[in-house]
Amino acid sequence: MIFFQKRHTTIGLNKLLEKRVNIALPFKKKLKNNYTTFIHCAAEIKQASKMQATNVIGTRNCLDFCIQNKIRNFVFISSIHVGRKQEMNKSKKNAFLHYLQTKKKAEELVKREKDNFRNTTVARISSPIGRKTRTNQILLALVERAKKNMPLILWGNPNRMGNYLFLKDLGAVISELIKKRGHAIYSIRNKYNISDYSLAYLIKCKLKSKSKIYVKKKYFSKIMKKKREVKWGRVGKTKIKKIILNVAKNKY
Repeated sequence: MIFFQKRHTTIGLNKLLEKRVNIALPFKKKLKNNYTTFIHCAAEIKQASKMQATNVIGTRNCLDFCIQNKIRNFVFISSIHVGRKQEMNKSKKNAFLHYLQTKKKAEELVKREKDNFRNTTVARISSPIGRKTRTNQILLALVERAKKNMPLILWGNPNRMGNYLFLKDLGAVISELIKKRGHAIYSIRNKYNISDYSLAYLIKCKLKSKSKIYVKKKYFSKIMKKKREVKWGRVGKTKIKKIILNVAKNKY
């Protein structure tokens, strides 16, 4: 998912180069049109062995491609968890920590090349809700189960707070951010937080589902307060209720 933007037109990199792109390998095709903005949201989140190649080397290749083609605005989509010291300083090694570390390295690459661009923006986002987001995302999964009147099962702490960002809100925010000059990091989230249990209950009510809510505490873990490096500079404003109804009707 890498996109170019020219005025109000957005096009995927695969379609533009007329082939499937592996960003871990350099791609040096010269562009025929003058594109203004490169939005880089490709990432490897599952296989730790591929994270360095995709998340770090891939970002380096994207930056080189933009410099070669004189694209002046570069937007890098990162994770909101990168800005949380508690997450980054965990001693226990796991795939998620490795993912955050590669994202942090990629952010540093973007900052290092800021003088070659008019604008470099790092957008640390919360859980995105869109047509092609992961199917195991809790909100999407609960909506699908509620539509079929299946049990809504919550694993772990039912009071864990979640934040769900509508992709249309993210697009609107990025359109504003690229108007500025210089380098900046923003944490972008929805204006509204909600607990897992409240989310399940709200989904059940809004969809008039007969589903029952079950809490499985086998994987319960204590949630610590996290310090944030970056202020909440931008927020989405779509309410959770509206997101649920849009997801249920496939209008997202």
